[in-house]
Amino acid sequence: MEPIPRGPFAVPIQLAQQQNSACLARTNESVAWQCASDTAFQLSILPSAGDSSTTMVTLGSLPPTNGTLYHGHQAPDIQPVELRALGDSVASDDRGAYHFRATYNRVVLLKESDLTPAERPRPQPVMRHPTFQAGESLWRCVFNETLMDGYLYPNKKTTAVATTNTTVLTATNLPKIPHVLKLVEQRMPNGKGPFCEKMKLIDGGLVKVSSEKVMLGLVEPAAEADAAAEAWSARSVRLRIRQQASERNYCRCQWMVQ
Repeated sequence: MEPIPRGPFAVPIQLAQQQNSACLARTNESVAWQCASDTAFQLSILPSAGDSSTTMVTLGSLPPTNGTLYHGHQAPDIQPVELRALGDSVASDDRGAYHFRATYNRVVLLKESDLTPAERPRPQPVMRHPTFQAGESLWRCVFNETLMDGYLYPNKKTTAVATTNTTVLTATNLPKIPHVLKLVEQRMPNGKGPFCEKMKLIDGGLVKVSSEKVMLGLVEPAAEADAAAEAWSARSVRLRIRQQASERNYCRCQWMVQ
């Protein structure tokens, strides 16, 4: 396996290859779980303090440019976590990869009108996320303890040019991540219930309008837990059909950066 370069890298995020909001029971609330697109994260690869043999990573937002807040899934906040080489006991697609796993509090910012009652899911913006204006009220939706898995493939190179046309990415001088990266995000079953709270954008920051929280409706907890267990136990082609069936019941995003 090739050595992994150290330093901060830009991770261009395109439309997710997998997006599932089935853990939410009410269709009009499915917009609260959406997958980031047409944006960029920052992945930093660094040795841990006092132990150069251990590789640590962080995953978060790019350096701020103008403090603009965008509609939708916000960048994760993954604090230093160890990057480990995967052995032969994993699925064949991930052999030869380096892996990290962490949990964080997932945040999605929505327009005030996004959570009105509806008989069907509201269309979600895919590209060109709108921005919030000063004084505007909005919803801040939080999924606590969301699981993030990252797979870095040192033997697979990414293209030199980032295809995303986000202005956030072009405003930085960071190089694009040089190796293929897969990010998989999933709500932890039986964790804290997700909620949305009303906020207002004032002086470049979010301020709570009230202490009231709107709890998001979830599918039956046992069904969600069984679905997640089925999915994470799928380690071979023979279990692929079972995995696809179980994916109907949980919230998940997957991105490939190539």
